[in-house]
Amino acid sequence: MIKRALGLAFSSALTIGVLGACGGGGSAASDTQATEPAPAVPTLAEQVRIDEVAIFQAVKATVFDETGPVASPNAPVIGGRPGLVRIHASTIARAKRPAPLTGELRVKVPGKDDFVFDPIIRKLVPLVDGDVDSTFTFELPAEAFAVGTKLVFTLKDAALPDDPGLTFPGGELAVDVKDAGTTLKVKIVPVRYGADGSKRTPPLGEKNLSFYRDSLYKLYPVAKVDMTVREAIDWPLAVAPDGDGWDGLLDQIIRLRRADSVADDVFYAAVFAPADDAATYCQKGCILGVAPAQFRSEVGLRVAMIVGFGARSEGGTLAQEIAHAMGRYHANCGRPQNIDEDYPYDGGRIGTWGWDAITKELVDPDERWFDFMSYCSPVWVSDYTFKGLWQAADDITRTKRPDPAPQTPPVGEASGSGSSGTTAPSFLVDARGGLRRGEDIVLAGTETDAREPETAVVFEDARGKPVGTAPARYRATAGLSSGRLVLEPGVTVPAGAVRVRTSDLATALSRATTARSAIRTRLVK
Repeated sequence: MIKRALGLAFSSALTIGVLGACGGGGSAASDTQATEPAPAVPTLAEQVRIDEVAIFQAVKATVFDETGPVASPNAPVIGGRPGLVRIHASTIARAKRPAPLTGELRVKVPGKDDFVFDPIIRKLVPLVDGDVDSTFTFELPAEAFAVGTKLVFTLKDAALPDDPGLTFPGGELAVDVKDAGTTLKVKIVPVRYGADGSKRTPPLGEKNLSFYRDSLYKLYPVAKVDMTVREAIDWPLAVAPDGDGWDGLLDQIIRLRRADSVADDVFYAAVFAPADDAATYCQKGCILGVAPAQFRSEVGLRVAMIVGFGARSEGGTLAQEIAHAMGRYHANCGRPQNIDEDYPYDGGRIGTWGWDAITKELVDPDERWFDFMSYCSPVWVSDYTFKGLWQAADDITRTKRPDPAPQTPPVGEASGSGSSGTTAPSFLVDARGGLRRGEDIVLAGTETDAREPETAVVFEDARGKPVGTAPARYRATAGLSSGRLVLEPGVTVPAGAVRVRTSDLATALSRATTARSAIRTRLVK
């Protein structure tokens, strides 16, 4: 990271030179000639232009360029989240502006007094993203970003006191501030691990919870992370570093989330310590976290699971797993499964500049930073992932059913009090297509899911003979060589079926099996 103090108060002494004329005496004829008018002094607007306005809240979002306001910025601007506003100006061709200019910023927010910032004096220099002194840089508080926010920026030249200065076309710049899905709700589920007789619980004091909370806040397009801790649950079965046993515990967390009857936008994140320390558990490499990479309509799959030994890096693991539970896939670095083929930057790199809202540091994309959806480190977030997460959060907010009453529903009934939700049967699927009944999944339809096709699944008996077909969706479990088959509501598995086969599913399972045989793991950083 590149860290620069944002000292935005500067002083400047401007010296205006007056040129005197010298030469021979004039003639009588010249005295009678009409006096030539003094050439017009170019206005500042004729010499200088504003060519970029970028807002940094985690990634650089360009909202204004040489052509004017950007209709579709590369990343969203989030309401209630602090950020930097960086404004760059340059001279128009053949103009010379060696003297410093003064930049003044006023931020208009509906229903609030204007935010007025101290003027900044700068010389116009080429834009350098890593140098805050190359732009007129203002650090705005969270309250300055809201729906309807407008920026009023004026450049002035002390040598031109009567000049109105340079501002945006129309005088102000409207910023498209997003206000949906700005709180990420995560409930931590401590697991008492009993497979080795220890009934060990993970360290979840405030220090460790702050690792989790800060990691999510830094990387996610949210104004707030609402993190709570549930009462611990017991788990008696082994969860191995190579992936065995993870699906069973994850299914239990899905069942627990449903039984707790929580709101649609609450993500359950189980944390467990399957050994005394990471070194013991990960002697030959290990999986550190899993989550179903699912359709966003599958409310019941909004769960994740990580190992918890107290390392700071666990915050990054949690961030990735919750993103999987929001429907996001991997950036291609470190040989992960379930790669997002649309990821725009080679090698899982972040591709654009970032800014840490907690440490106030800039993040240089050329210094080998990787998207946290990859298996490489160190990690930050790309504008692509930041925008995708906001779209997922917005979708979740728009399709959220009314919050359920605070009670546990009877066994077999869906959580939530809304009438729009239904349940669908699900089955755990191993690397050979073998089936095992899983927890029913609560569904709530979304516009996104309507565009995604189902898979025609063929069920087979123990001898490999087809015994029926059904519409279904295969959901890989990120990090494992297994997954989950979600059937349509009301669909049942034919009698005698023990496996599933389909061209799409076979490809997914073959890829997962290869990954497992290669021991594709995420090592402890």
